[in-house]
Amino acid sequence: MKKSAAVVAALVVASACSSSETSTTASPSTTIVLPVKQALTTTTTVSTNTAPSTTIPHAVETVAPADAPTLLPTTTVPVHTTSASTTTTSRPVSFGLERVLTRGPWAVGVRTLQLADRPVEVWYPVEPTAVEGQSTEIVDSINLISEVLRPVISGSLGGGVDTGAYRDAPAAVGDGPFPIVAYSHGGPGYRQAATFLTGHLASHGVITIAVEHLGRSLSTLLTPLAGFDTPEDDVADLLHALDLVASDPGLSSVADTSRMVVIGHSAGARTAALATADDRVVGVVLLAGVQQELVSNRPALMVAFENDALIDPVGIWSLHESLDNSVFLNIARTGHAAPLDACPLIQDRGGLTELREALGEELVRSAENGCLPTDTDARAVQDLLRIYITGFVYGVLGLSTGPVDLTAEAADLVAGVELRGFNEPPTTTTVPTPPSTTAVAPSTTISAMTTVAPETAVTANINWISELLAALVVTSASAPIGYDRDDWGSGWADEDSDCLNTRHEVLISESLNGTGLSSSGCSVVSGQWYAAFTGTYVTNPSSLDVDHFVPLANAHDSGGWAWSLATKRSYYNDLVDPQHLIAVTASANRSKGSRGPEEWKPSDSSYWCQYADSWVDIKVRWGLTVTPAEFAALQVMLGTCDGPPTNVYVPPAAPSITTTTVRTATTTSTTAATGVVPNPGNTKNCSDFSTYSAAKAWFDTYFPYYGDVARLDGDNDGEPCESLPGGP
Repeated sequence: MKKSAAVVAALVVASACSSSETSTTASPSTTIVLPVKQALTTTTTVSTNTAPSTTIPHAVETVAPADAPTLLPTTTVPVHTTSASTTTTSRPVSFGLERVLTRGPWAVGVRTLQLADRPVEVWYPVEPTAVEGQSTEIVDSINLISEVLRPVISGSLGGGVDTGAYRDAPAAVGDGPFPIVAYSHGGPGYRQAATFLTGHLASHGVITIAVEHLGRSLSTLLTPLAGFDTPEDDVADLLHALDLVASDPGLSSVADTSRMVVIGHSAGARTAALATADDRVVGVVLLAGVQQELVSNRPALMVAFENDALIDPVGIWSLHESLDNSVFLNIARTGHAAPLDACPLIQDRGGLTELREALGEELVRSAENGCLPTDTDARAVQDLLRIYITGFVYGVLGLSTGPVDLTAEAADLVAGVELRGFNEPPTTTTVPTPPSTTAVAPSTTISAMTTVAPETAVTANINWISELLAALVVTSASAPIGYDRDDWGSGWADEDSDCLNTRHEVLISESLNGTGLSSSGCSVVSGQWYAAFTGTYVTNPSSLDVDHFVPLANAHDSGGWAWSLATKRSYYNDLVDPQHLIAVTASANRSKGSRGPEEWKPSDSSYWCQYADSWVDIKVRWGLTVTPAEFAALQVMLGTCDGPPTNVYVPPAAPSITTTTVRTATTTSTTAATGVVPNPGNTKNCSDFSTYSAAKAWFDTYFPYYGDVARLDGDNDGEPCESLPGGP
């Protein structure tokens, strides 16, 4: 059975203390042993001996054990809220971390509830005998991808993942009530992104719920819904989902909804941290989380991944240091996507090379982070996460009769993986990938964040970004006819008949301190310009090209193919929109060519915000579409904005210079301000060059000193010999 569809879902996270090998006797408390911080204590009344510790290679998940355990007496457990209320739960058990490496005593059921427009997945304990002979559910993530993205995903990525859960099986009604864990996915992600963990917890007697956060969901990626929700919305969804479980006929009788632990991955970690404002949230697990302070101090398990290219482990450590009761893990030689079902599958196939062209290098690199063959075995990493997270959940929810020892030694239970640090600061700082994670979020609490994940840039929760991108039409459809440069006109026009064509009008409008004109007044020969693509200042106009911000070929492919010749030529010479044409260095223009932002970005990343904003404005103004990869790249670039950009770009202050702009026009040459006149040698014709680039290089060297420009630039648009191979 193929399992590789879950690969797409990733597109879209030592202290020596007594270990659980020690047998415990009756004790009035269950303690999570925290080597550095204070311990969390929960009251219990029953004790048994723990199993001896064993080193186990990374486990193979089993669907269900032979029989369910015997019900043990009820335990009274304090709820960790601002009030002193208590609740009861069934089946306290003795605890050794090795016992949670494999599936627990229950089979796992799964059902989907509906919370307004978003689904909620629920995994819950089931008596094994109730599902004998039945098949577990296969999740095909291809069916979860947004319609606009699906066409660009290779068919080789189709297939499904066995979740080990039984769809709509009856809950184990005689064994509850079971406490709750909520899982909040990252972005772009989906509610079933970590069934290796959510199903595992259910098999150990914990109902696990996961809301589809539509603002950062794989199902809405590249659609107007992407980025629509705020972090506060996501928290509200989790709490409403808890109420939904409490009212569900099949789950209400077995669910203890008075308390829960929230697990969040990446952007979901922010949701978990903010959820601590609710008294029912008694603990949190933050996996590769953005640095978001907890609203209320709760027990926390904080997991960093040593080679995380999106979230710096140092930032996670800083948050750990600010809490009274937390455990910090730094897992060696792995990265941001390790805690996802897709990660082992990506590792098996050696990466996501086939998606690079469709989705771009940055998104694919983020999805592969921690999931390449050179990284730690992803299955071993997930086994380690099961141990620590299940142990933490058991301790916080008071489900164990003995101490839950979260120590560095617990990592010895899994072969092939090691901790880089346990309650120890990272020794080196991982430099995050330049802006790319995954959306800048949130819309109302940006100032509270000290680390902004690039991933969150991909699923931005900033309202103005959502509104801006919502105006775009995303499609994978290709133009039905080929691009013909001649359809777009013969070159720069002189619309106002002042003898200055469009190129020179742009140079005049963008010069920082005035321009010098030729004696005829028909061309710009000096000035000072800021070339935004490269972040450089230019004083020689012959070093500049006037670039169509959205190139002609790109405009053709995204809808311009259907325009009349008059509209195409109007697009070519548009001076109404100051963003439409821009003076850039000739080398940057050659580098960009006709490529969109998914393939090319300005080398000056400080300009990315304005670049993306202008690109969107032009596409919307002219009714042009964008591809899925183009849309994703624009989200990334807009994620670098400090706030909504203006439509008029203001360059940095120009350096002080003195220019002399007096020139004497002749039929053969002009005199430069410096008095140095380059010698063009013999007169050139386009036939003297084999390629456009060769003609352009010669032309850039000698224009405007070469008087007979008509031989190379008959349309006087600054582009010589455009009919040669490689021409624009």
